[in-house]
Amino acid sequence: MLSSTTALFCGARGLDPYLLGNTAQDRRQDEKLILDFVVHAVQYFHRTVKAKLFGVRFHHLAAGLEDPLMHKGWVWLALAGVKRLQGGAARKFPVTLEMLLWLHAHLKDDTGDNATEWAALAVGFFFLLRAGEYVAVDGAPWQVGRALCGADVQARKDGIAQDRFDGADEVIAHVRGSKRDQYNRGTLRNMYTTGQKIDHVAALARLQRQHPERWQQEKGQPLFRLASGRMLKRSRIQELLGMAASACGIDPARMGSHSLRIGGATALYKAGVDVETIKRIGRRSSSAVHSYLWDTHERQKGMAAKMVQPDGMLIGGGAK
Repeated sequence: MLSSTTALFCGARGLDPYLLGNTAQDRRQDEKLILDFVVHAVQYFHRTVKAKLFGVRFHHLAAGLEDPLMHKGWVWLALAGVKRLQGGAARKFPVTLEMLLWLHAHLKDDTGDNATEWAALAVGFFFLLRAGEYVAVDGAPWQVGRALCGADVQARKDGIAQDRFDGADEVIAHVRGSKRDQYNRGTLRNMYTTGQKIDHVAALARLQRQHPERWQQEKGQPLFRLASGRMLKRSRIQELLGMAASACGIDPARMGSHSLRIGGATALYKAGVDVETIKRIGRRSSSAVHSYLWDTHERQKGMAAKMVQPDGMLIGGGAK
């Protein structure tokens, strides 16, 4: 069944919501109808135009029909034009060390769900996790097959597995699946302790002291659960990051759950880690990671000076 938006759009025009044109003339009429729908979607739904169209495509394919967007050049040109007119979405800010220090202080008391929330923030930051890999997406069922469970997060010391995070110097996380992992093969990632205040090993040790059952009889359940039994939600992560941003003089509207992943990638970049390694840690295969990375003033220090240092004799790069 097609979405209510598409059904209402076609119903108001007395048209079949499924595009069944067989002749060249019918297919041109179908394309004109899709273009009308694009205009309608831009007017009423703003930034969800492409998603609406792909919803139409999905329902056609599910019904055993041909892809209605295939060979519709004007539709793709229209989408490109819409994107230029609307401009890109506001770029999310990365979480910073200052924000993490504020959050650490804000969640330091062992009351309520503070330990769970801080551990989720620390693990999300250091392992560059996507929200769906460790917290619940609001309005959606738990993705138990993808969310980190106690069994997925292991303590190690000197390369040897440990039962407890207290005294450990390394964490191994098994990210069981993500939107980029179509076959749910999972990925193992490890991170050593920082030995400082902002530390994922210490955060997990604190959580384990409060909830040892999450690595024992409940190790197959999502790790970051609240006292109520519900899984920690992405909206709460966004709320905490917004609070930290406000405390640090940054517009909270520019923060999102993705700010942890962006912040972790930016912190690695600032530390001099090469982009290919950052892509590997973050489980990204494309160069789109560059849109995540924020430069710092300090990283550019001395760069201009290097550009005007005396160089050696040039050698021709091409054949004469």
